[in-house]
Amino acid sequence: MLHLGDLMKKKRFLGLFLLLLGGLCLAQLRLFWLMFDGGDSARAVESQSTYSISVASVRPDFYDCNGVLLTDGPQQYTAVAVASDLVPYELEGYLDGEQLQRLQELSEAGYPLPAAFPLLRELPGYVPAKTVQTHGRYSQENLLPHLLGYLDYDGGGACGLELAFEDYLSENTRDVTAEVQVNAVGGASGRGYTVESPEDGESGIKLTIDKRIQRAALKAAEEGFSRGAVVVLDAKTSQVLAMVSLPDYSLQDPAASIDSEDSPFLNRAISAYNAGSVFKPVIAAAAIEQGLGDFAYTCTGSIDVMGASYRCNNGAEHGDVDMQGALAASCNCYFVALGQELGRAAIFAMADSLRVGHSTALAPGFSSSAGVLPGLEALSSTAELCNLCFGQGQLLVTPLQMAAATAAIANGGVYRQPSLVLSVGEQEQPLPEGTRIMQESTAETLRGYLSEAVLTGTGSLAEVEGVGAAGKTGTAETGSGGVIGWFSGYFPAEDPQYVITVMVEGEGYGYSSAAPVFSAIAKSMLNPGAAEVSG
Repeated sequence: MLHLGDLMKKKRFLGLFLLLLGGLCLAQLRLFWLMFDGGDSARAVESQSTYSISVASVRPDFYDCNGVLLTDGPQQYTAVAVASDLVPYELEGYLDGEQLQRLQELSEAGYPLPAAFPLLRELPGYVPAKTVQTHGRYSQENLLPHLLGYLDYDGGGACGLELAFEDYLSENTRDVTAEVQVNAVGGASGRGYTVESPEDGESGIKLTIDKRIQRAALKAAEEGFSRGAVVVLDAKTSQVLAMVSLPDYSLQDPAASIDSEDSPFLNRAISAYNAGSVFKPVIAAAAIEQGLGDFAYTCTGSIDVMGASYRCNNGAEHGDVDMQGALAASCNCYFVALGQELGRAAIFAMADSLRVGHSTALAPGFSSSAGVLPGLEALSSTAELCNLCFGQGQLLVTPLQMAAATAAIANGGVYRQPSLVLSVGEQEQPLPEGTRIMQESTAETLRGYLSEAVLTGTGSLAEVEGVGAAGKTGTAETGSGGVIGWFSGYFPAEDPQYVITVMVEGEGYGYSSAAPVFSAIAKSMLNPGAAEVSG
């Protein structure tokens, strides 16, 4: 017979047993649910077993028109490893002093998770680390400092196209990450590292620049002058194939040039300068359009207009000249006399249609100087009109403007605004539409005159053997007593494919300083191997 106390004990024991059994069943059910439901909880458990670190940030690249990298800095290496697995003294020469010290501290502290270490060079295979390879932003070749610009200390665009496309570039910057499985106590499990990187070129910016032509233009410029600019355009589309400005600065160390007196950060290719006789084809185009293409004049070395005297270079007497002879000899007196017949309105209209005095937007927030085209009111002054007829006075033009004007003549009288960007990511940029600004017959006549200017005139040093060239020299006096030398032309002479404009500051007349650089660039473009280097 059971006592009441024994019965109560047995009931309590049974209740406790049933409670434990129920808890075990619930735990088993919970385990099966986590294993097989495939829901958020399972993913949460999985995520807790993975440790991720950022190895590097990859900013979208710039490419040339052929898909060749322009942001092509040297290869960079980063080691991802658990510090305790590495032997610091074995990594001397692979890590700099600061990184070696960091590795030593992590190793001594027994840090169980992987860390990233920037390397001076690639690690040998026996080191227990995952090496991640990326490329730097800028190379020693330094082809396009003024166009590309550089980054600030925070990795954002500071100037140039880096700044112009900062919103797009920063939004599409992606991290290179490394993931490792960790064990129950938070240490690396030894299963190895998984590295995830953005695909090359998936979000880059493609420019109209041709890297091979840029090399040729830079090489010829560096050998030809110390201060000046070169612009190369596709004659039919006015797309910018090359743009050089000297002196330049190093994209790898911009700060080294901050105190330079030669203004190396100034992009001379899109800055405005006195034009001189390189502007005369614009006057000639206006005259032909107005039926004055057969205008003739007898040059005695100077011409007097309203009490003011205007001279040809060194007072040279060119005698009886027509338009072709005046362009070939670069006769100032002829064009001053022509301007009196032509009048200010026709000259202004032609220059304005060629976008002289207008800025050119090459990218968002990245535009050329507008230069200065004297307005009709200013040109009511006889002196200002006479000066404009041979490219002096208030007139200021950029090398980019002169290249575009030359392209309009080469392209049968159709003007296209220069462009620089082909695509941003997957978004292609439309080619600016062409505008006819002179009759095709006018352009054809001018092309014959400009060919003669190279064959027998002041542009003889711009000749390109085998294919011929056409163009116009110019030498402008500046207000400070210096000179600006110009040559703007195209080649081949009979079937224009490329326009090259060269501007040289303070190094002599255009025929001797700028024309030879044009010829050197053209010859190098015709002989690609002459300008090619690795990269």
